[in-house]
Amino acid sequence: MRGDLRNSITVFVHGDEAFIGVSRSARSKDGASMVDLAKLHEFGGPPVIIPMTPKMRRFLFALLRQAGKEPTGGSGRGVIVVQVPARPFLRPAFDKFRKGASKRFLERVAKELGLAP
Repeated sequence: MRGDLRNSITVFVHGDEAFIGVSRSARSKDGASMVDLAKLHEFGGPPVIIPMTPKMRRFLFALLRQAGKEPTGGSGRGVIVVQVPARPFLRPAFDKFRKGASKRFLERVAKELGLAP
């Protein structure tokens, strides 16, 4: 665990606008782009279909036998479907901050105008 994704979160403020997230130029320590990884974690990924090769089938059956299960089938062409689930790391923080944001904003404005203690 190196924390590359956490360390790639940046804040850019320009006037009254701000960007909080992972910029397209963010790189890990080994130089890999972090924006695609951030997107994959935040929103999940589409299903990826991997055709099962005979070598993969033999390996799977060996694992099943090792686990005490007798493999069945094995004559047809199979596929493995892999899908990365969403594991959001920015949206929960935004949602938590959003609660009470209006109240905090109005309190800050009142304080700046001298209307609040």
